[in-house]
Amino acid sequence: MIDQRKKQVSFFSAFADFFRGFVDFKGYTSITGHWFSVGIIGILFLAIDGVFTYVFYFPFVAIKERLDTGGDIGVPREQSILELRDITFWGLVLLVVLVVLAIPITASFTRRLRDIGFTSISIIMLIILFYTLNFFPIDIITIFYNIIFVFVLMTLKTNLLETDSDSDFIKIFFRSTN
Repeated sequence: MIDQRKKQVSFFSAFADFFRGFVDFKGYTSITGHWFSVGIIGILFLAIDGVFTYVFYFPFVAIKERLDTGGDIGVPREQSILELRDITFWGLVLLVVLVVLAIPITASFTRRLRDIGFTSISIIMLIILFYTLNFFPIDIITIFYNIIFVFVLMTLKTNLLETDSDSDFIKIFFRSTN
C-alpha cells in the first residue's frame, strides 16, 4: 500500500511510488507525489500526441482524401494503402500506451482522493463520472468537470474534506474524523 502521508516526497520517490502502485488503489498519495508523476506523464503524453498528430494524422487525412477522390497525385494507390497501414499501426500503439497508463493514473487519482478525505463510494462515483464524461463528452459540462476533477480536487490539502458531522448522508461521501 502506498502511503505518502507525513513524509517528504522527492521527484524520484514519487515516480517509484507511482509505478510500484501500478494497480494499488488503496493508500494515500500526497499532492507532490501525484503531480510529479501524473503531471510529467501528462506533459509527455501531450507532447507525444502533438508529434503523432503532426507526423501521422495530417498525412492520414491527406491520404484518405487522395484515395476518396480516386486520384493518385503521383503516388501509387498501393503506396497510399501501405502508408495508411503504418499510420494505423502507430495509432494503435499510442492507444495501447494510453490504456496502460490509464490504470496507474486512475490508481493515483484514487489514492489522492482518499488523501483529501473522500470515502470509497464517492471516489468510485467521481472516477466513473470522470471517464464517462470523457468517453461521452457533453460540451461545457465535461470541460468544467475535468478542470474541477484534475486541477482543483487534486490540489486540495490532505484531510481537507474530512468531516465531524453526525449526518449519515455526509458520512457516505466524506471520511469521518471520529
